[in-house]
Amino acid sequence: LSAPPDAVAWKTKPVTYVVCGADRGVAPSLQRAMAERIPGVALVEWADSSHSRFFSRPAEVADLLSGLASG
Repeated sequence: LSAPPDAVAWKTKPVTYVVCGADRGVAPSLQRAMAERIPGVALVEWADSSHSRFFSRPAEVADLLSGLASG
């Protein structure tokens, strides 16, 4: 666990980050700032999503993943 990884997927694969606008644990502005450090990141904004997008918007998460998988 002390050695750096040989490969990091987000450096070579497309990355999408969902900004959760109703997140009370991590401010949306901080989410954007963190995501924008990833080169080429695609930002998706869900204004009414809470911290756990998987629970607050499960259908949208499934649709997003399905769309990303189909290219």
